[in-house]
Amino acid sequence: MMLALQRANTILRLMMEQALKKATSLLKNAVTEHGILASTIEADNYKRIWARDGVLAGIAGILLNNDEIIEGLRRTLITLSEYQHQLGIIPSNVSLNKNGADCSFGSIAGRVDATCWYIIGACLYLKKYPNYEKKEWLKEHIDKALLTLSYWEFNAKGLLYLSTSGNWADEYPVKGHTLYDNLLRLWGLRLYQDVFGNDETAENLHFIKEKIRINFWPEEINSTSKYVYHPRLFINSSRKKLNHWLCYLAPEGFNTTFDAAGNGLALLLNIGDEEKTDTVCNYLSSMFSYLGSELIPAFWPPIHPVDDDWSAIANNYSFDFKNNPYHFHNGGIWPVWMGLLALGLGQHGKKDLTKKILNAYFKIETPENILFHEYISSDEMKLCGKKQLCYSASGLVFMVKALEGKDTPNFNNLVGLIL
Repeated sequence: MMLALQRANTILRLMMEQALKKATSLLKNAVTEHGILASTIEADNYKRIWARDGVLAGIAGILLNNDEIIEGLRRTLITLSEYQHQLGIIPSNVSLNKNGADCSFGSIAGRVDATCWYIIGACLYLKKYPNYEKKEWLKEHIDKALLTLSYWEFNAKGLLYLSTSGNWADEYPVKGHTLYDNLLRLWGLRLYQDVFGNDETAENLHFIKEKIRINFWPEEINSTSKYVYHPRLFINSSRKKLNHWLCYLAPEGFNTTFDAAGNGLALLLNIGDEEKTDTVCNYLSSMFSYLGSELIPAFWPPIHPVDDDWSAIANNYSFDFKNNPYHFHNGGIWPVWMGLLALGLGQHGKKDLTKKILNAYFKIETPENILFHEYISSDEMKLCGKKQLCYSASGLVFMVKALEGKDTPNFNNLVGLIL
C-alpha cells in the first residue's frame, strides 16, 4: 500500500512539473510591451489586455516567482491605469494598435470585478516592490478605483451591488450583492491596508468583512446582529441548512447556487470558521459523487429549461447561446476558478482534496497534450471553448501551488499578505 501511494505521488509530481512548465511558457509568451494578453491565439478579443485575466496571470507569476510574468503584470497595471475612466472605472480590457486605444468597460453591462482585480493586482505588486518608482502615481489610480467601488454600494451599507452580466459570468443570472465581487473588494482593501494603511481603512475593512461573514451564511445566532442586511430574508434563510456560502443577496431573495470562485475566495480570505470550511468540503465531496469526478463546476447545479431561472439565462447572450446545461457558465468546469478554490483549500491544509482535483483534471487535460481549454463540460467531461487561455494556465498554477500550502514561501507571497 505504501509503495503504491509513493508511486502515485511520484507520477502526480512528474505530471505537475510537465504541466507547470507549459503553463509558465504560455504565460510568458502572452507578455507584451503593454501587458499580458488573455491568450496567444489569433483572435481579436483575446489579443487584448484584460484586467481580470492579466491580474490572475500576474498572481500566477507571483506564485511562480517568475520575473517575466511579474513584469507583464506591471505593464498590465500601467496600461489599465492610463486608460482608467475619469469616473474611476478600470477598463475590462484594452486593445492598443497603430490607430490608438480601444477601451471596453463592459458590453451590455459594466464589469464590476475588473476594477476589483485591478486593485488586488496593483497592491500585490506594490507589496512585492515597495520602492517602485511609480508607487504614488499608482496609488492615485487605486484610490480613484476604491472610491468608485464605494459608489457601487448605491446605499452606503457596505456591500457592492451589480446588475446581471456585471462580472465575469456575463451570460449567467448572477446579480445583486454577490459573494464573489464583495470578497474581491475585501481582498483589495486588505492589501491596500497592508501597503498604505490607516485607521479609516482598518475600520472600513472590519465593517465590510462582518457584513459578508454574517449575511452570506445566515445563522439564527446572528439574527439580531447590527450587520444583518435584510432581516426578513435573513431569518428565513437562517432556518435552512446551508452547505456553502450563498451566491448572492437580492431584494427578492437569497440565492443558494454554489459559486466556486466565491467559495474559493471565502476560504482563501478566512472569512468563516473551520466548521464552515468542513461543510464546504463535504459539499464538494457530494458534488464529486454526483459528477463521478473530482472536478468543480463554476456554478452548480445547472439551470434547466424547466427551472424558473431559465428565461434569464436563455435570453442573455450577444451572439451565440453557450449556456446549455452543464456548459459554459451553466455548470461548466472552469480551471481558473477550480484553481482559485484549490488555493483556498490549500489555505486550510486540505492537500488530499487538492490532489484529487489535480488528478481528475489531468485525466481530462493530460500534461503531455495540455492546451489550457476554457472549460470542461460537466456532463460528458469534454474539453470546450477556446484554447491556450492564460486564464486556464493560471488556474493550473493555482492548483499546483495549492499543494505547497500556506507554510511555503511562494504561497506566502500571496496569502501571507491577506491574513
